[in-house]
Amino acid sequence: YASVLALSLPRLLLGRLHPGVRRAEQAALTLQSFARRLLQSHRKNSNSLKTVIALIDADEDYDSDVERERDLLVFLFGGYETTANTLTFALLELAQHPIEQKRLYDDLVAQSKVCARLQSTVLQSVINETLRLHPAPAVASIRKVDKDFRAGSCIIPKGS
Repeated sequence: YASVLALSLPRLLLGRLHPGVRRAEQAALTLQSFARRLLQSHRKNSNSLKTVIALIDADEDYDSDVERERDLLVFLFGGYETTANTLTFALLELAQHPIEQKRLYDDLVAQSKVCARLQSTVLQSVINETLRLHPAPAVASIRKVDKDFRAGSCIIPKGS
């Protein structure tokens, strides 16, 4: 534990002096404030829809609203990032496979209503194949450890 702290302490102290670190910390505070307002707005204007916000708000396993706010941000950025990555890879795969691209195009054009297009089996196949070839893991995270955490023989210090 002492060696982990010895390596982390100079980085923590010097890191705060770097303008990039200060901007990142300010951005994190802005995001936390956004999540707080989002949760408050949901509570003020609640409806019967089962949205992600409603499910997180109703979950009694959370110890605090701070935890709820953090999870809201995880879902927001995780959803944005994974969707963007999946769409990018789908377009790449379609560009590399013009026969499949034409097949999808013809199928979507044949459907006159958006609802029917969204239920297209060809579109679903393209999405499934894209996700099979290019799984969409969420790699962004803005979480910070609130207390020392032990993971096997490794200790992750508070504030990491």
